Amino acid sequence: KLILLDSLLQEYMAMLVLFLFVLAGLHVRFVHCDPDQWSLYRTGQVGEELKDLDLGFQFAFVHINDKFGKTIRGQIVGVYNEAKFMWHPSPYSSLAVFICSNASLPLSQFGTHQDEDPSMISVNSQDISSIQVIEKPGDLVDYRQYMRNNNYTFKRVPLDGEAYILQGWSGYHQWEDGRGTYAWDVSKLNSYMLTYSNTGERLEDFEVFGSDVVLPMSGKIVTAVEKEIDNPPDLVSAVELGDHEDGDGVHLEERPHNLVELEVGGEGSPALLRLLHLQQDSIPQDIYVGTECLEGTKVGRVGNSGTTFVPHLHAVFGFTDHTGRFWSLPIEWNLMEHRILLPYPTGFEYGPYHFHEYFNPKVQYLVREA
Repeated sequence: KLILLDSLLQEYMAMLVLFLFVLAGLHVRFVHCDPDQWSLYRTGQVGEELKDLDLGFQFAFVHINDKFGKTIRGQIVGVYNEAKFMWHPSPYSSLAVFICSNASLPLSQFGTHQDEDPSMISVNSQDISSIQVIEKPGDLVDYRQYMRNNNYTFKRVPLDGEAYILQGWSGYHQWEDGRGTYAWDVSKLNSYMLTYSNTGERLEDFEVFGSDVVLPMSGKIVTAVEKEIDNPPDLVSAVELGDHEDGDGVHLEERPHNLVELEVGGEGSPALLRLLHLQQDSIPQDIYVGTECLEGTKVGRVGNSGTTFVPHLHAVFGFTDHTGRFWSLPIEWNLMEHRILLPYPTGFEYGPYHFHEYFNPKVQYLVREA
């Protein structure tokens, strides 16, 4: 009884706070923290508060009221803290919102404006007056379920053989101006369970260098670049990059990549797969803009071109918004298994494989197709 009374008292106090805010003529924003809690914030602070609420908003269904008098109803599928960005930081955050009421429509039918259904849109917190987290509406489709039902998943490991995840949805990927927030850096381990041999001063020292890159999903080639040089490896800078908490103070020069970009979901789709850091002159002659390709198609070899210190493949899925800006999005790997290195007293050994129908690989996972 005391517990019930305490719960009722907390609810009453929360209602009282809400009533006082309304009396003061202030708009209120609801923020989801966990299933049993909610908090209240004044509108004027929205831009600053959103940047630290990634876990609370990810995959939440929401009502967003913007400062132009419009309401957006959909599911937040991406949260980008711009205060951490390396190249164009801001005090705000951006959100990617998925709006879809018909699960059978392909991605080619999606728009990029908030008044379209279906659509993928970006919203910046400086344009938001309030957000309310809601239960999933019966007429809206969950993003992850939509992607699974329509086979928009990674069905192949993007490297031949077993891949090693150098970096996932954390660290410096969070600083890459929203383009790499949900990316993976993919490498390989050699027979000594290391990514490189010798001193790592040559590109050929890295086990992944020159490995075949294959498409993890099907689509149409819309970009193919292969004439940029491969940078000499710089292990010291790669290690020091991981010592930063965010992009502040990181002076990383953006360099042109060798890459392949794939339009996913049909003609006109805003969805895009990007495979970066390819080796110079490694794209096969039958891979060019306009080519329709199936998952598993070889599209190049792993190099060290572009904004990178050591050879690896940068694989990321996302969408291009109404301004032409690319935002990364979560995507699942389908029918895979992973293992990790276990630190036994006698040394590191490979652990057993674990099967996943759908999952998002984490840092230091070794992943192969089941």
